[in-house]
Amino acid sequence: SDLNEVINVKGLTWRLPSINEFKKANNNGIRSALPNMFYWLWSSSLGQDNPYSNAWAFLGYNGFMNEYYRGNDSSFSVRCVANFRDEV
Repeated sequence: SDLNEVINVKGLTWRLPSINEFKKANNNGIRSALPNMFYWLWSSSLGQDNPYSNAWAFLGYNGFMNEYYRGNDSSFSVRCVANFRDEV
């Protein structure tokens, strides 16, 4: 599958996007460009109210963003982004 091809590309590192990256991607049309954007997606941004237990999430359905408890019982999903680094 496509995922197996991407995993084997040298120089890629994977991470969660920040809430600001989700905001920018939303302004640039991520919800119409990517499939399966109907879910809550965790960001790497810690919450402002309680950074020890909360994080920001993005709702792919409508672009809504909010801070939520990031406990083990959460049903939110993740969508990673890749960074490419040239080998030195």
